[in-house]
Amino acid sequence: MVIYSTHLCILIYAQNNWKDKDYEQFSDMTLVDYLGKTEHSDCEVCLTCPVCRADWELFDPENPGEYVQFCEYCEVLLPLLKEHLTGDGFILFSHRLVKLDALKQFIDFTLSNKKIKKVFVIQQYDPNRKPAKATKMLGQIKHQELKQSEFLTLIEAEKFEYNNLYEVFKDKYY
Repeated sequence: MVIYSTHLCILIYAQNNWKDKDYEQFSDMTLVDYLGKTEHSDCEVCLTCPVCRADWELFDPENPGEYVQFCEYCEVLLPLLKEHLTGDGFILFSHRLVKLDALKQFIDFTLSNKKIKKVFVIQQYDPNRKPAKATKMLGQIKHQELKQSEFLTLIEAEKFEYNNLYEVFKDKYY
């Protein structure tokens, strides 16, 4: 089994019940915004090669697609996020981290939508890529609830911690 050392995991949580068209709209919107925040958006090969795209773009972990490798860390992180998805919303993974400035913009953009209540985000990083560490890592993840403004300040202050699950609410709901 392939083991990726980095993961970006996002859970987008609905404000109220979503219709089918909402899922499609928000999924497309999220993928387009994410694409614009990666360094791959200017590379024609990265954009057109399905194998290359599978290495960096967001994917549905429950339906990863033909070229995406669902790794041991994916197996550990998916149930963690699913336990927080008690209403409408969706989960997306990537085997690449995004720069913190891009993550800040992504969260700000996503939470600006009136049909989105909160976002869960974790950037997992393990430089050693040891399979036995995947389940051990789960026990070390801290869950932190923050208002959107607090999360953005945390990134600006360079206090963002990898391997933490951040639950980011719109300021008015916290």
